[in-house]
Amino acid sequence: MLANPNPLFLTHSVTVELYVGPNDWGDPMYSAGIRLNNVRFERDKVYQGTGNSRQVIAEGVVMVYAFNQSDVNISDDWLKARVTDESGQQYLINRVISNNQDTSVDIYSWELEVI
Repeated sequence: MLANPNPLFLTHSVTVELYVGPNDWGDPMYSAGIRLNNVRFERDKVYQGTGNSRQVIAEGVVMVYAFNQSDVNISDDWLKARVTDESGQQYLINRVISNNQDTSVDIYSWELEVI
């Protein structure tokens, strides 16, 4: 069983608005916001590729831990969701990574790559 991270490490809060589709003019529409407290938001760029072929695939990663977010069920339905950090900066989720406990199907955490 993986140990839970120190709560002092989980210092960020974000609001997530799920993508529901385009409106009549083609602009994206979002659901009401879900507030996630006690998460970790690493604002480091994530690259893919090598040499001159490297591309930025994420501006940061929001790490959400199941032990303190038991009422949240994160899935690929969260793709294209809008994430707003404490400063009001907005991002879009472009990848959801689920991390399981060692030899279990129980979720340990999720990594939300945002751009």
